[in-house]
Amino acid sequence: MLVRDLRFLVVDDMKYMRATIKSMLRSLGFERIEQANDGVEALRILRTQRIDIIISDWQMEKMDGFELLQEIRADRSLANKPFMMITGESELRFVEMAIEAGVSEFVIKPFDPTTLSTKIKRIILNKLKHTKRIDTPDKTSRELLEEARLGTAG
Repeated sequence: MLVRDLRFLVVDDMKYMRATIKSMLRSLGFERIEQANDGVEALRILRTQRIDIIISDWQMEKMDGFELLQEIRADRSLANKPFMMITGESELRFVEMAIEAGVSEFVIKPFDPTTLSTKIKRIILNKLKHTKRIDTPDKTSRELLEEARLGTAG
């Protein structure tokens, strides 16, 4: 898996936040980034394009990030897609709800590129493990990420 091959979907109803996350992703070396204003638009994109990782805000109109997560987990063709939830809500009940619904990672606003990078690295490691591309259990995370061509700096 090469960094340039990963395709992201950034879902947020605030154009500024979509642009900020897109900029952070580009600074990490990712180039293929789609955007959606809400969960409804995100589902349309997910059903028509190849997306590897979803990054979604929780609070949105039409369909919020939590409803989007539930829809994705209920759809057999999308259920295994890594989903990172971004929110300003730091209450434990929100974190628990997201975990129970099957979120892959949870990020609380405000966050920086280092936090985003750390969460993406975890998602990629989990994806590699689940696709059985990891056959040597004693490899370190650094070695696995280097194999995936995603640097560990930052």
